[in-house]
Amino acid sequence: MRYSTILVMACALLSARHLAAQSAAQPMVAAVAGCYALTLGPWEQQSARAAGSPQILPPVVRLDTALAAQVRGWRQLGPTPPYFAQSRPGISPAWRVGPTDSVEAFWSTGFVGTRLRLAVRGDTLVGGAQAFTDVRGGPPDPTATARAVRVACPAELR
Repeated sequence: MRYSTILVMACALLSARHLAAQSAAQPMVAAVAGCYALTLGPWEQQSARAAGSPQILPPVVRLDTALAAQVRGWRQLGPTPPYFAQSRPGISPAWRVGPTDSVEAFWSTGFVGTRLRLAVRGDTLVGGAQAFTDVRGGPPDPTATARAVRVACPAELR
């Protein structure tokens, strides 16, 4: 009986921490959500297996506050570039506030994709992009610098 009481208390404490972390992220989500003009630098470590379409991202992206249906704890990201839209069933693009008030976002077919990791600097997000694939043992995944500057949302992204 004593061990079950300790287990219940430990679960309650962990749940409270999880809820507190989610609550702390909510203001950050609201502050960061919106549309951004996305610019990527040249891709480094480019290889034939990862070259091309997975690295072509939209010039303007929308970080939505609505939760993503397919990825628990992440939020909707739009638009879906043609390469990823044609690869259904894929994983819907998504974003989240990271543990250090950073932004993480991804587009993926389930086999290949591109991930962004960005630091929040006012109305600008700066960091890097990494293309990825489920194939292992080849050259390193390509990387590029990334910069996203807040803009008014175009009509097609509202």
